[in-house]
Amino acid sequence: MDTDQTIPAEIIRGPQNVKIMAIAAAIILVIALLLVLLIQGGDDQAESSFTTKNEVAQTDITDSPEMVGVESGTAVIGTDQFPEDRNSPVRKIEKDGFHISKYEVTNSQYMEFIRKTGHQPPSSEFWPAGHFRSGEEDFPVVGISRDDASDYCRHYGMRLPTEEEWEFAARTGEGNYFPWGHDVDSSGGNIASGYPVKVGESKRDVNAIGIHDLAGNVREWTSSEADMKSQQGYKVRHYVIRGGSWEKMSEIENARFTNRGFVRASDIRAGYGAIGFRCVADAR
Repeated sequence: MDTDQTIPAEIIRGPQNVKIMAIAAAIILVIALLLVLLIQGGDDQAESSFTTKNEVAQTDITDSPEMVGVESGTAVIGTDQFPEDRNSPVRKIEKDGFHISKYEVTNSQYMEFIRKTGHQPPSSEFWPAGHFRSGEEDFPVVGISRDDASDYCRHYGMRLPTEEEWEFAARTGEGNYFPWGHDVDSSGGNIASGYPVKVGESKRDVNAIGIHDLAGNVREWTSSEADMKSQQGYKVRHYVIRGGSWEKMSEIENARFTNRGFVRASDIRAGYGAIGFRCVADAR
């Protein structure tokens, strides 16, 4: 077939059309470069985001050895047996199954979270120069707010436990008040020792289903809130914390599974030296 008969000569040879074709090629090149930049920018944004959906999708959290499965069921939580637990009323709850961290989140785990997200480190009182102290990589992370703890859990596709979930998991199996039974015994965990220890180090501080450090080491953030009356008689919003801690002022009663602690919600960004956390994941 004769090309000149099929395509008009002015399209093949015309200088005006050559110019148009050159402009079109330049536009295509610019668009391609913009697409490359957008794709690279998107990768950077995903790396610094707290919502790492791809990471969560590739990891089945519930099968992790770091998680303990809690079966669904009905339980009575709270108590009317101890005056120290007067703010923990007896109530019956029903819970669907879920998974909870076997250990409190450690310094090294929190450092990995910071590396991936650029999140601010804990208070410099506990992490000098933005890093935990040498030899404390397996200690529970402290000096963080409830928001910090919530951000960590959310980053890995989990969340903070409610206080009901915390107590339900702690008492599952035998309904004990402490991991080792019903007896008040401060030697059972790292309680009022003056300093935290490695997670899981207190061999008696493990409950019937294998959850460690519920009674001692650090108190733990929950997602629950409560209104407490001030001395002036008006209500003040508080966050609920659970468990006992290493603090010298911590009493054995704080380690009882039914005991509730409270932190003012107005202290939202404060980093507390004896409060850590663990995460939960809904059963899939």
